[in-house]
Amino acid sequence: MPYAYRSSEQTKEAVLKVLSDSDRPLTRKEISDAIDRVKGKQIVRVIEECVEQGLIQRIVVKLYNHLDAYAYYVAKGQGVGK
Repeated sequence: MPYAYRSSEQTKEAVLKVLSDSDRPLTRKEISDAIDRVKGKQIVRVIEECVEQGLIQRIVVKLYNHLDAYAYYVAKGQGVGK
């Protein structure tokens, strides 16, 4: 989806769709790339709000360079409703 101004709610819906369509947990960078956004403060805030609301889960993963990163996923059996 090409970049256009999105409200926080539209960004949240895009994040949830990307994660529910994915077959594996995605990092903040991967989520940002998938919705054609820069990994900035607003996208991180939206992602973390989804975690706080219990809509998505967060785990820590090791990257290829041995650094830790957060990855996010929608738990199986946990539908994303509107």
